[in-house]
Formats: sequence, structure tokens, C-alpha cells
Amino acid sequence: MNRSPTLEGLLARPAFAVDTRVATWADVISPTRASREWDATEAAAAAGLSAVAATAAADLDAAVTAHVTRWRRARRLLSADDTVAFLSRWGITEEQWLAHMRRQVAAELSAKARPSGIDPGELAQAAWIEGVTTGALERAARQLAESMAV
Repeated sequence: MNRSPTLEGLLARPAFAVDTRVATWADVISPTRASREWDATEAAAAAGLSAVAATAAADLDAAVTAHVTRWRRARRLLSADDTVAFLSRWGITEEQWLAHMRRQVAAELSAKARPSGIDPGELAQAAWIEGVTTGALERAARQLAESMAV
């Protein structure tokens, strides 16, 4: 199993720089938390965590395989090596990513799942992966960079 960096380590990584000002991923997420935009990312992560706990593993397998294939093709990650390299740049292991894909599919299959009793650390890690895989982190970084550039 690959060890991934801690969430704290990921948040401390530089996301981008404008002139001499360096913004970390924590800086990127902070305004989205303040504006409540990050709530949707956390809610999706929480729904996925709850849904996986409530769904039989065997019921997910085929749907997860199809979801993974669609996700990789949409990002032009044609080989497993391309996918692993992409995930590594974000500090995500293949195992974490596949668990996230299972959460997304389970949440889609079980729209009735109500998040409850979720460990805050597990939710924070799941929200990071949700933000990466949905593009929410990149959009937030772009918005912050634009505001810093003016």
C-alpha cells in the first residue's frame, strides 16, 4: 500500500504563486469555507462515506468499474500509469482514489443515505479527494489566483 502525505502536509503545499506571494492549498480552501462553497464538497464526501457503509460491496463493483472508466477517459488518463501519476501529484494513493470512487457510486445508488457519525478526520480526507476529483480545488485556486493578481 502506498503511503500518502498527511492532509496537513497536503494543505501546506504551495498551490500557486502570484509575484512573490505563495498560496497554499489551505489558503485556497479558506475562502471557500468562509463563503460556504466548500459545504457542497464536504456534503458530497459525507454522503459517500455514509452510503458505502450502507451498501453491500458486491452491489457496487460493476457500477464502480464503469464510473472509474468514465472518470479516467474524461481526463484523458488512458493508462493506469497516467492515472497513478495524476493522483500522486495531488497526494492521493490509488487505494484512496478507488475508495472515493466507491463512495461516489454508492452515494448515487443510495440517495437516501443520511450522513451521521462520520469521523471528522475521515471526512476532511474524503473532502480533499472529492475536491480534487471534481475539480473544485482547481476552480477555487483559479478564483484565488485571479483575486490575488488584481
